[in-house]
Order: sequence, then C-alpha cells, then structure tokens
Amino acid sequence: MQNLNRFVTEQVTQMMFHGNLEYGEDLISFDIQRGRDHGIPTYNSMRVRCGRTNASSFDDLVDDLGHKNIELLSGVYDDVADVDLFVGGILEKPVAGALVGPTFQCIIGEQFVRKKFGDRFWYEVGGAIHSFTNDQLQEIRKSSLSRLICDNSDNINEIQPNSFRSSAHKGNALVSCSDLPSLNLVQRYCCKPDLRIFDSTKVNRIMTSEDVLIITAEEEDAIKKTFNRSDTEIAEDVKYLKEWFQKQPHLPENQDDVFLIAMLQRNKFSLEKTKKKLDMLYTVRTIVPDFLSDREPLNPQMQRVLDTFIYTPLPLLTDDLDRVHYFRLIKCDVELFDVPGFTKLAVNTMELRFLYDKAVTDRYIFDYTNYTMGHVVKLTPVYFKKFYAVLESAYTDRVRGIHFMNVPPVAMTIIKLLKSVLKEKIASRIYIHENIDSLHKIIPKRILPSDLGGTEKSLNEIYGNWRKFYESHNSWFLKEQTKQSNEKLRPGRPADSNMFGFEGSFRQLSLD
Repeated sequence: MQNLNRFVTEQVTQMMFHGNLEYGEDLISFDIQRGRDHGIPTYNSMRVRCGRTNASSFDDLVDDLGHKNIELLSGVYDDVADVDLFVGGILEKPVAGALVGPTFQCIIGEQFVRKKFGDRFWYEVGGAIHSFTNDQLQEIRKSSLSRLICDNSDNINEIQPNSFRSSAHKGNALVSCSDLPSLNLVQRYCCKPDLRIFDSTKVNRIMTSEDVLIITAEEEDAIKKTFNRSDTEIAEDVKYLKEWFQKQPHLPENQDDVFLIAMLQRNKFSLEKTKKKLDMLYTVRTIVPDFLSDREPLNPQMQRVLDTFIYTPLPLLTDDLDRVHYFRLIKCDVELFDVPGFTKLAVNTMELRFLYDKAVTDRYIFDYTNYTMGHVVKLTPVYFKKFYAVLESAYTDRVRGIHFMNVPPVAMTIIKLLKSVLKEKIASRIYIHENIDSLHKIIPKRILPSDLGGTEKSLNEIYGNWRKFYESHNSWFLKEQTKQSNEKLRPGRPADSNMFGFEGSFRQLSLD
C-alpha cells in the first residue's frame, strides 16, 4: 500500500483546468481557501475537538507532524493557531495501518458514524416498522464483497475472504468460493413463522354469510337510511334494470335480484351509472379473459393463490359501517407470487360480497410482512394501470381508507405506484401506520383479529372460515364467469381492450 505524504502532483497544483493554456489552477490552494470561506475550524481547534491537546506553539506539534514539517509550517504561518485544517491534516504522520493521521481519522470516523446513525433506514436501526429482526440481521451480516464477487463474476472459483486486502495478508489466503458464507434470504429475510396455512377442510360445518359477513339488524337499517330509498322504489329499480337487460342483445339474461340491488347500492341508486357498470362488468369478462376467467376457487391456480395469500373480509363492521379487508402474504417464495391470480381473487371476493354483504363502504389493510424486492418488481406500473382501469370501469368500490402496515423500504415503491394511478380523492385516504396503535386509532380493536391486537378471533380462524365459505361457491363462480358480453351482437362498435387505454392480455402482466 502506497504511503500518504505531503507532496501533491503538479497535475493538481499547477495544471487543473488548464485547457489550451500553459498553466492551470491550483486545487490545493482552492481547498485551503474554501475552508476559510466556509468557516471550517483551524487545525489546532479540530485537534482539540478530536480529543488531542491544544498546541500553544509549533513545538507542541512535533510528535504528530515531525521536525521537518514544523520548520515548513513556522515559515508560512505566524502563529500555530492559524494553521489551516487541510494543511495540518495532510502533514500529520499516518496512524498505524491507516493512510491518514489522527485528526483526519477522527473527522472521517465521525462522518461515517453520523451517516450511519442519522439514517433511519440504515439496516441495523431497530424499533421501527421497517427494521430487520435479529435473525434477519444475522443472515445479512454473512454477506461480504468477496461472496458478491464470487456470485456475480465469471470463472472465479477462489478468492481471499477479505477482498479489500491482498491474499498475502495474514489470515487472508485464497479459499474456494463455496466455502464463503452465503445468505439464505428466502428462509430468514422473508418469511416469519408466525402464521400457518389454515386447512379449510378441517372446518367441519357449512359456513354461511352470517358467520363471515356479520351485520346486525340495526346496522342494516342504518345502511338503508343512507340511501333514502324505500323497498317499493328499490323493487321498481330492479324491474327497470331487468327490462333494460332484455333490450341489450349483447348482455346475458336472468340477472339475480340481489346482485342487481347490490350494484344499485354501490352506485347510490343512480340507474344510469348502474347500467354503465353492469354493461362494463360483462364486457371486461369478454375482452380481458386472462383476468376474469378460470377463477373458480377450486381450480389448481386459485388453490395455490389461496395458499399463498390471505385476503379476507373481517366479520364485523366498524362504527362507520365499513367492511374491513385484510391482506397478507403467507408464503414468501417469489415464484409463488401470482399477480394475475391474486387479482382474480380480489375480483371474486368483491363479486361474492355483492350477493351477501349489505355494507357498501370499505377499508383495506395491507400488511407487508414478508415482502421483498422480488415481489415489488412483479407489481409494475403497467399492472396497476390495468387493474385500476378494470376496477374503476366495471366495479364500484367505495373506499373509505387504505391502510398499510409493517411497510419495509422496498414496499414504499408499491405505495408510490399505487398513488400514481389512483384518483386524488382516493390517494388522500391512504394511511401508513408505523405501529399497531396508529391502526387502532382508526379501526377499532373489537373488529380486528387477535393477531393485530384486536379482540376478535385469530386471523387463522377468520381466514379459515372465509375460505370455507368462499370455496363453497365454486359452482356459482363457474356459472358466473360464463356470463359475458357478446360483442358481435353489441349495437354499434364492438368493445376491445383499447377502450381502457391498453392492449393485449393480462397474461403478460408479470413480464412488463
């Protein structure tokens, strides 16, 4: 390793920025002058701040600078207190094993400490929602530059354990790359073993909507009052919609009354809005089949999705009559992160609620436990745009709040993407909770599962009951997904995916 000394190449002291001129600028003079312009303490003052003695004369600096440098300094500066920090620091004898002297060592060390502990996202900072667990930190600390070189270079089979030092250094002889510790991110960084996969086959009784979507008589009356619509008027609206369907040659027949009432409620009983949503509901099933077909709960893809994600409505309503939904990853293997599959699950849950749930306003809790960058890269801006375009055009979801918890830094990317496609009104209802108490201030404990500090059943039981109920509707979904628009019979121009501002199928989502 080359030693540091007080000599600086003429390329820096005479030729900087010289261009076509014979001589240029002197960078060292600039550095000295900039220190004075910015009020940087003198060398002597900084020595004291770094715990060294205050020099009252040049002779007090002999041990750190040497006699020759003292002689040079005293010929330039009238007083030892005037020596510039840059000049004094350059002239110091290097500390053993270092390139710089004690004062520069002190300054550089202090800078790194401040950068490390002043950054709330530094990976070793604890006590925050994004903090790593002790197990995760233990795994991360196995990493090394040598291992990184081995994993990302061609034809390198051996390397010294500390790649910053020569292999001739004591204890740093070449070793096989396979002998260097490697990270197991899937096992320790991602999954937390605090949630088992609920086996819905062990729920030994039939689940009904009264078990999983509980609404008291008082809550149902309160919801009906918000619409100011009598039973007679609702019946007339349903009759009108059925007559309208009969006049639409491209739309399916035999609509369920309950389904139509649910659509009317979610569109505040606006007949024109409801007709538009119903038309688009059956249209998107035709023009984006990869998104809205093959989604019955018992098919192999949807079973894998149910084993990978928790997406469940919570049984009880909030005081504001909102239905709360909870989402979380169970398995963190990125290969199992099926974005189109989860989208089908979200749509299925919404459609099933149309049949049974009188609640029409929603809050969503997205728990980002187990998320990694591998999951984030699958959630592209293109995906969010397509998903939101379909939801907005075909479904009416009156969102009261979107709540994020346990958000690691990588997941902030997802939230930013989400905000970019949402309407400003909805984006303003996004909450990021740094702790569970923050969530409890908005969503009462009485409806939250015990896993989230609530007084309801455990998440496993709530999800198991909902999954049993959901899977029992396999036949209904098989029949429902066949109800599509026939674009050959549509009056006027047939619909296609261009009407949403995108082309192609949703099968390409994970590749965009």
